[in-house]
Amino acid sequence: VRLAGEAAPRWGRVVATGGDRVAVEDGRPLLAGVPLPQAQDGTLSEPFAPSGPRRALPACGNGAVGLGADCRTRRLRETLPSGRAYAVLDAGPRPLDRLDPVTVPPGHLFLMGDDRDAARDSRLAAAAGGLGLVPVAAVLGRASLVLASAASPWDP
Repeated sequence: VRLAGEAAPRWGRVVATGGDRVAVEDGRPLLAGVPLPQAQDGTLSEPFAPSGPRRALPACGNGAVGLGADCRTRRLRETLPSGRAYAVLDAGPRPLDRLDPVTVPPGHLFLMGDDRDAARDSRLAAAAGGLGLVPVAAVLGRASLVLASAASPWDP
């Protein structure tokens, strides 16, 4: 997605479309009041170090750790009503883990990042640094392949 006034595109997973009623409780999306199914899928372990173009530090589920220490985050497998499943990260209770129900207007999308505790997605208004409800016209395309991770030494 590319939002007005922003030079770089942003990424997010489409969780709800126009007409859907979406909420978030305990970090888990609900569609029409029904929580999306989630199953434990192991743990992501990474060094606590800046990564990606914004040099962001990861959110660690194992509490505060020092630079270079092992940052462990719970990994879940979440499934959309379409049957498509994907991995999400959950570092534990955070401020964006709750969102009152919202009905997505026609022609808009509700997006959530897979790294739920680091994402600035539709749970936050654009004025607060999030995506807000995204107009379909702002969608640039669909990612179908990850060429390199943000933690990779190769920086495209």
